[in-house]
Amino acid sequence: TQNSEAEGNETWKVSSAILKKLTVALRPGDQVVQHYAAKTVENIAAHNADMVIRMMSEEMVTCLLEIFRTATIDVLRTTALSALSRLAYHSPQVLCIMASRHAMDVLVSGLKSGSSRLEQPSLNLVNCGLMGQLLYEHHIHQHDSTQALRDKDNKPISYEQMEEMIGRAITDYEPLIPAVFQLVQTAPPVVKAKAILSMSLLLDRSPSWFGVVAEMKLLVHLEKL
Repeated sequence: TQNSEAEGNETWKVSSAILKKLTVALRPGDQVVQHYAAKTVENIAAHNADMVIRMMSEEMVTCLLEIFRTATIDVLRTTALSALSRLAYHSPQVLCIMASRHAMDVLVSGLKSGSSRLEQPSLNLVNCGLMGQLLYEHHIHQHDSTQALRDKDNKPISYEQMEEMIGRAITDYEPLIPAVFQLVQTAPPVVKAKAILSMSLLLDRSPSWFGVVAEMKLLVHLEKL
């Protein structure tokens, strides 16, 4: 009901000061603390889009990337990547930051991990980045475009410019295609379906990859499904 939804929104109201402390907890230090903070970010992003817009910052994204790259606890790396993918669904700024920091290696690392718990959020990030206008129209509709978008130099940037930056960063990263193709071949059904969507979006945005996937015999593998 509307009353129960309103009560739920009231319950989810958290001060900006507390949200900022989440980013502090993600900084290098105690990995147990980092895990609790990353899990909190993941849960918030899964349930409250408006709060994502309030709490998301370049430092938060940078910290989550660093956790994935350097953490020694597997579950912490998984949570950090999952948090990034959930944030990216609500805030295209996440992928813009990743593009500006040349963090596409994080996606490929997740895709080649052999773990569906890392493969799925990696594919989700790829697909968010390649969905372009559809995803950003959803973002504008949901949040009335109240959050100014900015590039790596903190200058205002349009959704069109952001879409181009993200799409180019993904499609130009050559190790991505083989990593996605491997999942089309060998992944479990759910992951395989997301990988096929990724491949479709990659080819739609960058037709120059058709020659590469033809050599990989993509169509042969698709016909076997």
